[in-house]
Amino acid sequence: MTAMSRRSHAALSLAHRWFAFLESPAGNVVEHLDLFENNIQLTGRLGEVQFAHGHLELAQWFRTVPDEVSSHRILHSNWTERTGAEGTLDFLVAYQTPTADGSAGGSVISYQTTVSFADEIPRFVALDKTPILPNTKRVYAPTWAEHRVSGFMHALLGTQLTHAEAADALCDITDGVSKVDVWAPVPERSPVYDAFLTIGTADGNFHTAAWRFHDDGDTAFPAPLQIAPLSRSTVYDDRHPDARGTL
Repeated sequence: MTAMSRRSHAALSLAHRWFAFLESPAGNVVEHLDLFENNIQLTGRLGEVQFAHGHLELAQWFRTVPDEVSSHRILHSNWTERTGAEGTLDFLVAYQTPTADGSAGGSVISYQTTVSFADEIPRFVALDKTPILPNTKRVYAPTWAEHRVSGFMHALLGTQLTHAEAADALCDITDGVSKVDVWAPVPERSPVYDAFLTIGTADGNFHTAAWRFHDDGDTAFPAPLQIAPLSRSTVYDDRHPDARGTL
């Protein structure tokens, strides 16, 4: 496995924060706009549909998004470094929303994004979302807390966030992280929750721990309440297959 770069962590933090904002009525629109460059282009269907151009239109678009819970599970992502201060982050997402009969509907969506690092601050320059397949999984699986914690972890590893105790817990593996996985299948806007972390490293090891977070949903990141030591395993123990699900 290959170690992730600082910029790839920072870009993934943006993606997780974007989805967490969409998945519940929580979230500060003004703060959330800081994830995007002033001239952001939000499009759909490979550019055929334009949802918003610039912060003003994007803020208006956010206000039209229904206040309904939803989930967005990132199935795969790919970061490509460009020369200069930009890169591209493409990812495939299984989107779900609960239905009236207690099941779930949704789709598989292809996202193509461009991320700027002007002044070393990561922001989306362009984001396109294109549905490509139906999501056939009918059991709804929330991802809000997982996005909140993943946004925190990737921002920490991408040096966009400072938290001394969390950084100390990761100090031995920071430079070699190849994968960050979070399991926290709790209802949207849960104020306190436990998150099971699995962190893979380029040497083939996996490090696991359970951390507890407090979260009001409106701040940029949740706040760790309990940070447990990481334990190392050479075998990836997937303890939560139901949370990942199948399409």
